[in-house]
Amino acid sequence: GKNPCMSVRPSSQAGGGHYDRYKALYDNLEKLVVSELRQTDDGDEMWKINVLPANDKGKTLLPRDVETKNRKARLGSMEIILAWRSAGMDQARQEVVLFSKLNTLKFPHPGEIISYLKRVLEPARMLDFQVHVRKIPEGTPYLGSVASVDISKYVVENIDHEGEPRMIRSTTDRKGVVDLRLPFGKDFTVAATGMESESVPLSGKATFEVHGTMPKSICMPLVPMHTNGEIRVVLTWGEFPHNLVLKVKTPEGAIQSPAQKPLDHGGGGDTDQKDKLEGKVMLPNAEFEFRPEEGGFGPISILLRTLLPGRYHIYAKCEPYEFAGKHIGWSDSNAQIYMYGHDQDDGFVWEGNHSFKCKKDVNEDAAGKKFWDVCFFEVAQNGQVTVDTFNTYVDTEPGFREMTIICKDMLGQRVANAKVIFSSESGAHPDMGDSSGVTDADGTLTLNLPLGEYTAQVSHDEYLPSGAKIVVDLDPQASEATVAMVKAEYFAGTNNMMVVLAWGGNTRAALHCETPGRLFEVPGSDAEEEGSYSIPPGASMKT
Repeated sequence: GKNPCMSVRPSSQAGGGHYDRYKALYDNLEKLVVSELRQTDDGDEMWKINVLPANDKGKTLLPRDVETKNRKARLGSMEIILAWRSAGMDQARQEVVLFSKLNTLKFPHPGEIISYLKRVLEPARMLDFQVHVRKIPEGTPYLGSVASVDISKYVVENIDHEGEPRMIRSTTDRKGVVDLRLPFGKDFTVAATGMESESVPLSGKATFEVHGTMPKSICMPLVPMHTNGEIRVVLTWGEFPHNLVLKVKTPEGAIQSPAQKPLDHGGGGDTDQKDKLEGKVMLPNAEFEFRPEEGGFGPISILLRTLLPGRYHIYAKCEPYEFAGKHIGWSDSNAQIYMYGHDQDDGFVWEGNHSFKCKKDVNEDAAGKKFWDVCFFEVAQNGQVTVDTFNTYVDTEPGFREMTIICKDMLGQRVANAKVIFSSESGAHPDMGDSSGVTDADGTLTLNLPLGEYTAQVSHDEYLPSGAKIVVDLDPQASEATVAMVKAEYFAGTNNMMVVLAWGGNTRAALHCETPGRLFEVPGSDAEEEGSYSIPPGASMKT
């Protein structure tokens, strides 16, 4: 070939002794073959490669068409045997033999061998894949849509006869299904459009993997063009799992798709275990549109008619499905969420992601978690949208955090048996009601609250009513707050005013209070529970 062969003549090592150049070249070839055939061209590991011990690293055999008695070891000849069968299928073993019979002491170039093997194995690296096209908002199968996938990244012959990237195209049938033959790989994108007879243009896309362990199907929505500021959040996935729920928390409440009824086989719903914050199917500026009545694929669609200033939180829940002895959850679902309408010309400025795909490469513990925490997006008063992506799996419903209230009196002593009532200030949880509790012997109360702004009202028979404005949010926001408890005798009928600084977390602070002609500073202290309480209530201010 055009690449030079490498000599396998014996040579001596620097320190003396014989150096088996052939063995060194063979070891390098084996390493390269395993590495190159295990992964796709963009470096994603997709296949399991085993090298059988039939080869002798110190010598080679003549080809198989030579009589057995003459198949003796001969330097300058080699044999590579490849065998495969489709994963999970009882198909016959398929085999390819590649050999190089050389009469000179030369070793073939590894790059040429690897290129040849990829061409030979290309049919084995392709499989049948189905795309189910559904029309939004009805969720019905769509006949006559042309779906196309660019496969040029994953095949050896990646340019068609017209010099364009190699594409696979097909038209959906009456069930809205298009059958494709695709190579293994990551980040394929299927795109489709509706028929020209539609009154509003329809289009859609979906990103997916083709892998031996992944579902061999995906749902792709056909979505109408958005022009009036609407955002449509659409969740799609493969044939499995079945029972998925999509939830979007908005500044006026939570929208949630209804769960499917429990199934008689695999993946049924957990009807006895309610989420902490139940969502509605209709709000003044948002609504649930569609989800499949049974089975997988999707789509699940939620329409946000008007984006209100504030925070939106998108996440989903999945009940793993049992199939062929395996639990199929988020990591094996080919699930993705796409926010259509982000690119409207007369809409808003969008900063951040608008599409999210389930992560495949996670450990077993993460793969078994039910919730997929997708993203926040904040809407400013001027309409600018800023997206904060999580794309992670969690055990419990996201959007909650434990908040601790610590009640202390003016001597720094903790106050037990104080009643604390949390009232939401953000308006995002109108159905949550008030959360309440009583401080323990250590003067603390911890509750698991939805992220948001709250007023904590504190009462106790021996103290004046007190409270605090608190924010429950992700780190670095502190997850605790201190409430000052003051007794009535501190004022004793006077017009005195008390200024109290309280905070949560482990930081330290000093309080300064300046009045006409006087400056008062609470002295600091190395003791954790002193400092802010070291001035007796009867002491006068410093002058």
